[in-house]
Amino acid sequence: MDQGQQSSVSANNPVPRWVGADDACVVGVDFGTLSGRALVVRARDGAELGTAVHDYRHGVMDEVLAATGEPLPPDWALQDPEDYCDVLRDAVPAAVASAGIDPRLVIGIGTDFDVTKLRYGRVFLLMDADSDGHHIATLLLTFFYRHLRELIKAGAVHIAQPPLYRIDIGKETFWALDDAHKAAILKQHGEGKNGRGTPEITRFKGLGEMMPKVLWETTLNPRTRRLLRVEVTDQIVTDRVINELMGKDASARFRFIMERADEAEELDV
Repeated sequence: MDQGQQSSVSANNPVPRWVGADDACVVGVDFGTLSGRALVVRARDGAELGTAVHDYRHGVMDEVLAATGEPLPPDWALQDPEDYCDVLRDAVPAAVASAGIDPRLVIGIGTDFDVTKLRYGRVFLLMDADSDGHHIATLLLTFFYRHLRELIKAGAVHIAQPPLYRIDIGKETFWALDDAHKAAILKQHGEGKNGRGTPEITRFKGLGEMMPKVLWETTLNPRTRRLLRVEVTDQIVTDRVINELMGKDASARFRFIMERADEAEELDV
């Protein structure tokens, strides 16, 4: 940011009269485990104009205190408040500069999210049951983790479980979530079991192939649907994995994939 620019509005640097509702912007700040992020958003339509990330100097202190070197007890993990101040000092001006806007257009900075004021009680993420759907789920979960983490902490984010297979055996229809579930159904109800005929198996390419009635019966009906509630049990590990998978460093993703390549049994291509 140029020295002549100011990061806040004062009596000597008032908001110009030409600033209207269409020009106003807000800055959101997210304090993560290893870094903090500032995001400039246009108030009228929510468009993201600029962002900046500041890596903490101290990160997570789980061995000694940064200021004194005093050892910490086992299973302790602390953050240095100065890291949060650094985010406000560095990331906020950098995000405003990235957005290319006059700092005087910023009408507010928010660091809190009031989960009690939700219009709806829960958020359901509904994707295809194949690997493409898993990729989309990763993108959406990254968004919620980075921008709306309080929703996850409140247990409000759920992943719906549509079936990947339809299995017709005689007059009965079964729905399988994945290959393992399909194998279990065939083992229990397959050909020759209780006089039933040959199973007819249909693999869905996506939710668009489902008729509305089928989607309701298998995935949306509150009485029969299956949901996965999104939880963070270890924030440090979660933050590291998301940074590796979704960060700008491609080498981290490559390393993550290569270390786990032997675990892949089938590829959905």
